Amino acid sequence: MGGYLWIIAFLAVVAPLLTLIHELGHAGAALALVPQHDVTIRIGRDPKISLYKRGRLHILVHPLGGCEGHYGWGAARVEVATSSAIWIALAGPLASLVMALVCAGLKNALGEGPSLARTLVNASMYYNMLQFAATIIPVKYPTWWFGYAGRWSDGLLAWHCLFGEGDKVVLTDTARRDEIVND
Repeated sequence: MGGYLWIIAFLAVVAPLLTLIHELGHAGAALALVPQHDVTIRIGRDPKISLYKRGRLHILVHPLGGCEGHYGWGAARVEVATSSAIWIALAGPLASLVMALVCAGLKNALGEGPSLARTLVNASMYYNMLQFAATIIPVKYPTWWFGYAGRWSDGLLAWHCLFGEGDKVVLTDTARRDEIVND
């Protein structure tokens, strides 16, 4: 196989799918813990195409894909119990960690299997590990961080909920674009 084929396959298909799994972690927790609000997942920069709509879950994608992903709410502002906000924030990184472990298992199972498959699984494992680390560390992303500039990491949202005051958190429709306000 061509030397760059795996890079193209990874960036065009695999990385957006892994980002979707991360965002589905958030969405699954949000749907379970906040039953009165719709949840939207956005994959790619400025997604317009409706990939999936069922019940309270809506998935939008950009036709050229991309590794950028966000979850948000159907309403502009959503009041959530602090404990629920913590679980929702941590569910995405947890999904990435689980996928890293699944990929590690697949890597071992493939052994000396097809070269392209081994390379994609290995890259997926490292991508998930990086995604886990980049989202679990409590930081506000720097301005140079494409697609996430100024946003809170999942870890910072959880940290704020753990050590903030109040028993409710108000989240915006884009789940961390603006700072969270404790009531």
